[in-house]
Formats: sequence, structure tokens, C-alpha cells
Amino acid sequence: PKRPKTLVRVACCACVDGAGRVLLVRRPAGLLAGTWALPTVELEAGADANRAARVAVREAGATPGRLVGRGAVRHVFTHRDVTAEVFRADAAPRRVRDGQATRRWLPPEALDTVGISSFARKTLRLALGAQGITGKRSKQDNAAGRS
Repeated sequence: PKRPKTLVRVACCACVDGAGRVLLVRRPAGLLAGTWALPTVELEAGADANRAARVAVREAGATPGRLVGRGAVRHVFTHRDVTAEVFRADAAPRRVRDGQATRRWLPPEALDTVGISSFARKTLRLALGAQGITGKRSKQDNAAGRS
């Protein structure tokens, strides 16, 4: 018999700077490694999603303003059932030592030009509305075989 999927809860935040650009971070090892997504953190049972999203934003190199809850997105992977609590905040970029290797500020119309997963597309659409997110796979997604 199939093993049940692991239930996972995460918090993520769409940070928008004064020029209207959105902060994306490159996922390190693990699920969806190498793709770009909103700053995200996995939540422990009973954790405050707002507080956790604020920490994820700071770790990604931005100073968030007030976080506004945009709702939740559910995405089922082969072995994980993930629910993302999605927030949006105005944010100011901070200097980080790694330069731009693991983070990018992109205008909404350029979000389809980087490799993002369908899960990241769902969170971006909820956080930003239809602004810049077409739901189509980018050239990088197609070349890497990502969805």
C-alpha cells in the first residue's frame, strides 16, 4: 500500500520594493532545489505564520514592512501535501554578502523569465494577483524539465 503523504505547512512572503520589484530566492538543496521562489519557511506545529514569514524575509536580505495575509495555497507533490500561508509586504532590500547568487529582485513582468515551479507560480499569483504571472512555463523551466 502507498504511504500517506507528509502534511507540510509553510509561510511565504512576496516582498515588493519601492520600484515594484519582487524578491525571489533560489532554493538550496531538497525539494525544488535550484528553482526560484518567494522567501519561504517551513512551519512547526502551532507556529505563527506571520512571524515565520517575517523571519524568512529578513534571512533573504530584505526588511519587511507590515505583512498582509493573502490566503493559503495547497499543492500536492508525490510525497508531500503542502499548504502555504501567503503574505505580501512592502520591503526594502538590504545588503547581503552573497551578492545576487541566491536572491533576485525582479519586476513582475520578468517573473516568467526565471525557473520557477508550478507551486511557486501559485504562491506568486495569490500574493500579487495576475500581475506578471502567466502560468506558462519559462524557457528555463522547459530546459530544466521543471513544471
